[in-house]
Amino acid sequence: RDKHMSLYDRLWNGNGKRREEAPEAPGAPARFERLVVSRAIQLLELNVVTVLLCIPVVTIPAAFSGMARVLMLYWRDMPVIHMWGEYFAGFRENFFEKLLIWLVLTLAPVSIPLFFLFLGLREAAIAALVCLGVLSFLLKSYWFPLCALVRLTPWQNAVNALILMGKEWKYSLWMLVLVAIPYVVCACFLRYTFPFWCLCIFALGQLIQCAFAGSAIDRNHLLK
Repeated sequence: RDKHMSLYDRLWNGNGKRREEAPEAPGAPARFERLVVSRAIQLLELNVVTVLLCIPVVTIPAAFSGMARVLMLYWRDMPVIHMWGEYFAGFRENFFEKLLIWLVLTLAPVSIPLFFLFLGLREAAIAALVCLGVLSFLLKSYWFPLCALVRLTPWQNAVNALILMGKEWKYSLWMLVLVAIPYVVCACFLRYTFPFWCLCIFALGQLIQCAFAGSAIDRNHLLK
């Protein structure tokens, strides 16, 4: 039976085996619904504060690191005594290193397609934008939860994110379907979805990313 466990069951035991005395863990959809309902106010607060803290731009990786830290604790049912204390601890931790890595992951999908466009290679520019955009999104999807959960440097976690992105390719595909595509659709209709970006979209998206990344972290024993 252990071989056919739900992929989220591994969040409870890193070795992939359920302790007999442990109560049955709720499935991922039920757990997600429970968190959204029971933590609705906190999710709204996290989303709004993160959006506000992203306004200076250079604070974007720090803000998302803080939100990932809190959401990972929520997802793993770990006690959160002071939510904002945890948030700003993640915000401050390795601030400049995270900023540098985030700049590399963000500017590459923009600068390389612009270079192709400058050379008049429009099709190549579009292909590079899509491919590098997907790569950047998935790396960040693993990287922020890794920085929140695994006590390694941001650079080491970036390497781990690259490995997990390929090794756990099914999780990567699910994150594209459940997070990236809805992001793109909402961005296309920004005129109508702008209030939702401010209130909940980032928090819900990162909660899904924390779920998949956390499972990948435990499956690969990165906490040991």
